[in-house]
Amino acid sequence: MRTRFPARTAALLLALGSCTPDDPQTRDRVAATPVAAPVAAIAPDAWTAFRDRFVATWFALDPAFAVYQGRHEHDGGLPDWSAAGL
Repeated sequence: MRTRFPARTAALLLALGSCTPDDPQTRDRVAATPVAAPVAAIAPDAWTAFRDRFVATWFALDPAFAVYQGRHEHDGGLPDWSAAGL
């Protein structure tokens, strides 16, 4: 019995939220609302340079994660888990 309550509540809220008044003034006001101008996008080459710098820095700071991601040039930065190293 208790498991049906959240489902019924969700269905009721969904049904009530999808109701809109059929008011011509509201429709006209919504249709006349100006659309915002699109935001200028970051230049692709600037984004690529930022991304590459970020990932390289992250891998340098966390070599175990870098190796897990397949960047084995960071193998030398891994801790020594051998018996002698512990």
